[in-house]
Amino acid sequence: MPDHAVARRRLSHTPNGRPTARPQVTLHPSTATIHAAIVAAALVATADGHVAPRERRSLLRLLRHHGVLARWGRSAPMALFDEAVRDTPDAAPLFAAVVGSPCADLVTQAATHVALADGVTWPQEIAIIDSIRDRLRTPAEPAR
Repeated sequence: MPDHAVARRRLSHTPNGRPTARPQVTLHPSTATIHAAIVAAALVATADGHVAPRERRSLLRLLRHHGVLARWGRSAPMALFDEAVRDTPDAAPLFAAVVGSPCADLVTQAATHVALADGVTWPQEIAIIDSIRDRLRTPAEPAR
């Protein structure tokens, strides 16, 4: 199933106090997007030679924030993460499946969150994130 959006109407008020209906759009990432995001996180987590517990927790926080844990639970994404850490799958077809999708940004967010989680960002992690952005054709985040 591709990424899809759910629109809900929410009442708000205009400056003169009249109620107006505004659509609130919520994006739900597809299974392919979630799979690609978890694999991207695993690639970055293993770049420095070991997976820190903080990197796992960071991925879980991101997945919770995007509503993935509410739909999938915790064990399935973590099992997929552990498998990707162990076996290092070919990520190119996974990334190709989400190019141009509305939630493709979730893949680079997952990789970035994991890279920043342990407090040390290695050059290998940055190279992997750049490679993921290049594959997904997503722009680099602006410096803050």
